Amino acid sequence: MGFKLYLFVLTLGAIIKVRCQYTVADSLIHEKGRCVTYGLSENNIHYNVYNGQAKELTDSEAITLLEEVCPMFQNQPVCCDDAQVTLFASKIKMAANLLKHCASCWANFRTLLCQEMCSPDQSTFMEILETYPAYYNGVLAARSFRTSVTEEYAVKLFDSCKDVTMFGMKAIGLICADMDCTYESLLTELGDNSSHAPFYTEYHVGDSRTNMITPLEPDVLTHCWEPSLQCEEACACEDCPAACDSEETVSKKKKKKKKGTSKMPTRCQYTVADSLVHEKGRCVTYGLSENNIHYNVYNGQAHELTDSEDIVLLEEVCPMFQNQALCCDAAQITTLATRLIMAANFWKECASCWANLKTLLCQQMCSPDQSTFMEILETYPTSTGSLLASSLQTSITEEYAAKFFDSCKDITMFGINAVGLICGDMDCGYERLLEELGNNSTQAPFLTEYYVGDSRSEMIIPLEADVLTHCWEPTLQGEEACACDNCPGACEKKKKKNKKQKEKNVNKNKKKKQPKTL
Repeated sequence: MGFKLYLFVLTLGAIIKVRCQYTVADSLIHEKGRCVTYGLSENNIHYNVYNGQAKELTDSEAITLLEEVCPMFQNQPVCCDDAQVTLFASKIKMAANLLKHCASCWANFRTLLCQEMCSPDQSTFMEILETYPAYYNGVLAARSFRTSVTEEYAVKLFDSCKDVTMFGMKAIGLICADMDCTYESLLTELGDNSSHAPFYTEYHVGDSRTNMITPLEPDVLTHCWEPSLQCEEACACEDCPAACDSEETVSKKKKKKKKGTSKMPTRCQYTVADSLVHEKGRCVTYGLSENNIHYNVYNGQAHELTDSEDIVLLEEVCPMFQNQALCCDAAQITTLATRLIMAANFWKECASCWANLKTLLCQQMCSPDQSTFMEILETYPTSTGSLLASSLQTSITEEYAAKFFDSCKDITMFGINAVGLICGDMDCGYERLLEELGNNSTQAPFLTEYYVGDSRSEMIIPLEADVLTHCWEPTLQGEEACACDNCPGACEKKKKKNKKQKEKNVNKNKKKKQPKTL
């Protein structure tokens, strides 16, 4: 009798537990802009049940962190608070180590987890399965959930990651603990795995079970051969077999091009560029971002400097633009001056080369006609809603590229070719040098892609070479030409000059020796 009573109590407890799991879920409202959770419980383990409206973050550090870990939800009300974002950022590091080799896979994986934690429409695809009351304040915390996704969503997520390798093994297999992993077993493992979220998640894959719940659609995900929606590059061929075909196609297209060198644009590149006005006196950027790293997107007229100290610094750093309206402010000039100190160690041995490099960088940063030769490729919004330029394209003629390269190609530093050191290759050409300068954050606080060749459109006029000088010529600012050992052309000029001087001296001596006629 006692044993039967014991079994009855256990069974009744289980029934009550199952029955009570949905008492909260049944009372929740499921609609856009509404959450099912918000904030961490008193023990910082689970999320608090909350069925109110999404809220905006107010802490600047949390806003910046959200932009890093869940960029798809920046500048929006969210269903997560500062503490959740911080905890999530620390928990996904292990997953990042496994999947970050393929940007699209990692972005998709992160998107799913961020949707569950922060989406302002969280209640439209998530249900609470189990809760418990907090010990101290009685607030309900959510212990387990159900997330609904379409089958296409599940397949697209899995396919973008299934070939990513780490140490020669499939990363997905490591997550599933099974090299024959499928999307079902991957989602089961993600739901059971507390390394990324402080709760159990059951995934419903398929059509909606009720009219209250709308499963997540795959349009927020990308294939592994595509750039991510945050404009990160597509996965490499080794982590995405389909990308091999894409790379082969791009390679063929590049071989067919006779003039101009340019990377294939991603889908994200021209969304801002298409709306910009390109004409003399107009900028594409102006001023530094709130974190002093990137430039603000600005398509207005160039401005004049007003502070006397800033004007003096401009004359030192970018003398070609003194007494003009500019597309740069004082903070940008100060930053460039600091960055040029390191570059000077490589280039200053030859004044013409150094002047040409400064001219190129100053044109990109300050030219009042910046929009006539520059395009914005990639942007991201700040916490205040303004856009920052993180990648740009600068168009220059082939003569400009060759003249710049030739003025620097023979400079030596400690007996080693300086251009070779910059390129990491002693057989460096102007294409490789420009690519390295564009990727090098010591020169500019953004990625610069150089297009070399004739104009690709009526809006863009590539920079002409008349603003540069040959290494054997004095600079346009009156500095002496390069020394003979850093410029073979200067040796020829010196020989010719010496030869002319000798001939002049000989002729002079001949005149002195001629007898005077009576």
